[in-house]
Amino acid sequence: MKIITNFDFPPIGTRDMDWSAIDDSTYGGEPNDRIGYGPTRESAILDLINQFADDLFPDMPSYDLCSAVNPDLWSAYCALKNRPNDQSFVWSEADVVQAIDEMYNVPTPAKV
Repeated sequence: MKIITNFDFPPIGTRDMDWSAIDDSTYGGEPNDRIGYGPTRESAILDLINQFADDLFPDMPSYDLCSAVNPDLWSAYCALKNRPNDQSFVWSEADVVQAIDEMYNVPTPAKV
């Protein structure tokens, strides 16, 4: 997979689709070809990867950006890490929960 991103900045009222991402090895310009979109480069890549994951692993959960699906958790994590509360990092909600658990040495449940 070779991902190519582009800053599109379409003339629409929302900035949710400023970036696009394609897989250069599978994209051919056809209407059904996969294109990831998002407000940041990272979120467009994540959207594209999620589209491939849906086909390969239909039972696998989607890894949406934590800042989008759980902004309160994201804000708390950013405050704990003393970092800006921006949306330009690729962190799923599960990643953030795991990172917080690791900061506080919460034991990971044993897999059966």
